[in-house]
Amino acid sequence: ALKQEKGRSMTLGFVLAPRSIPALQNFVFTADYFKIDIDQAIVSTPRTFILDQCYSGNTAFCQFIKRRSSPVGANNAGSLEFVDSSVTNSGGLKTDGVDLAASFRDKVGPGNLSGRLAYTRLLGGSVVPSAGSSADVYAGEVGAAKNKFTLNLGYNYDKWGVRTTTIFIGKSALDDQFLKDYDLAPGSVTVASRTYMNAQLTYALSKKSQLYFGVDNVMDTKAPQLITGLPGNTTGAETAASVYDPIGRRLYVGMRASF
Repeated sequence: ALKQEKGRSMTLGFVLAPRSIPALQNFVFTADYFKIDIDQAIVSTPRTFILDQCYSGNTAFCQFIKRRSSPVGANNAGSLEFVDSSVTNSGGLKTDGVDLAASFRDKVGPGNLSGRLAYTRLLGGSVVPSAGSSADVYAGEVGAAKNKFTLNLGYNYDKWGVRTTTIFIGKSALDDQFLKDYDLAPGSVTVASRTYMNAQLTYALSKKSQLYFGVDNVMDTKAPQLITGLPGNTTGAETAASVYDPIGRRLYVGMRASF
């Protein structure tokens, strides 16, 4: 019974290509402000919100809570077995922020060097977990770090090419609603920043085929531990797998071809 989302977005930005300045003639700078407002946003209602609503007397949410009918191991009868978080049209979702980027391309030595540094500053972000409820601010929490950098570098010479991508994810906090249940202030429990680097080497066999070899997570950066029960946890990964790399350093090799 989900309804379609309706959104309004606004972006303001400019591009600066200073061709008349010799030292900067190979650079392009961009700056953008974005603001997005989605009505009837489709969201998965947080489990903590469901529990709070049920305990507060909103019995409509109690149907999503299942308790054990008899003792199981160390769990008593009546203890929580699971909370079924449903997907619904919430009261809305809002976010706004700033994107800054600088790109470069020029001939260096026998080949061509290119690079792009991008920075996103999340200014705000909130979601209404259920129609009629108060907005829950998520900006700065796991999955919505306020600071994020991405650096892309590439160098091509003849048939060879090498590229690297470095991603910095800023410090993030656990969900403030979760912390509230333990009488902890918003932002009092945080996840440290993480930096990931990927690299790839390519060799062109022809105009239509290419060999490649790559290393993901070159520095073998470990994902922060978010155990089962903590907000953001991905079942079986013990971290937020959609945000952080749960696997570690890995190699791959392959071939691309078009016909």
